[in-house]
Amino acid sequence: MFESLVPNWLHRVELIPTSERLAAIIDTANEVASTANGQSALGVVDLAFSGGSDAAFALLSDAVRVRDATFGCAKGDLESRLVAAVTVAAMLESNSDTASNAAYAVLSEVWRGRKSEIEDLAGFAREALARRSEAHRARNVVAITTDMAGALKAVPTFDPDGGGATHEEVNRVTASVTKGLETVKRSFDQIAARVNTQLGAVDEELDVLWWAFSNYSSTSRASWEAVPADPRPIVMAAEFFRHLRFPVEPQSVDSVLSRLLGTSADQKIVLRDSIEALTDDQFNLPSFENQQALPVLTSIRECREFDRKKAWIASAARWGVDASQETTARALAIQTLGELVLARNLLPL
Repeated sequence: MFESLVPNWLHRVELIPTSERLAAIIDTANEVASTANGQSALGVVDLAFSGGSDAAFALLSDAVRVRDATFGCAKGDLESRLVAAVTVAAMLESNSDTASNAAYAVLSEVWRGRKSEIEDLAGFAREALARRSEAHRARNVVAITTDMAGALKAVPTFDPDGGGATHEEVNRVTASVTKGLETVKRSFDQIAARVNTQLGAVDEELDVLWWAFSNYSSTSRASWEAVPADPRPIVMAAEFFRHLRFPVEPQSVDSVLSRLLGTSADQKIVLRDSIEALTDDQFNLPSFENQQALPVLTSIRECREFDRKKAWIASAARWGVDASQETTARALAIQTLGELVLARNLLPL
């Protein structure tokens, strides 16, 4: 549990809080992690990586102050960033889609080269994605746990030597039977949901495998070797994304993309070159608002809005995007895929 690590994290930066402050920080982290939605979670991640999210700071500082009235740190203070980072750790431990969204945001910050006071967050994020992927795609035994024989046990019985049933007694029988049948229906609804989830996981797996082994880009209508090297990782991520059915990528993403990229997987590539080489028909840009957590998607949008004029680079820099950033083809593909999943997760229901 993250709680046991908090004292070491604070001591690592020579911060030794009182026991009351330590308890306040841990309680705040647990509370915010349990109530955070996609947008607020991303704000906390931004603050943990020295960002300027006013809403996240207000949320955390108010929560800490309720528990410890002496808390009076400013947004840029070390302790405020640590409170945010501890809260992110709590989010990553949760068994909810908030963990996935926070994990994607953390990995985006790391990909951009930003650092948190808690260096363990990147590892926690990868563990969270693996855990949530398994939770969504696990092939569990489907069984009926409802006692069907007992579903109608509330139906009243009548004395075989008694007289005819009264209207009130018939109504009692009808209500009892209806309640029993509703119990049976809920049981089958639960089974259907679990079966549909498992079928979805199987269908996703088959779709991804057929796509990967075809070695063909339907977007470019050519083999992957024929797709230009600069836009290839982004195009590949977009096609991979179309086959995904859950709010987190499968654990095989690195292996699949590495296989398709082949010898070019570890070749260096500059973000600017990849973005500018990407044509509009190669990538369907989704709607999104969280520019800081989506550096690749933000770069694509800025480049298109400026008609590929070099001014897009300065515009993207407003959101902390360094267009001259050098990465590998595989890392760019994985980052783009994660951003597409996160953007979809954040769409309003």
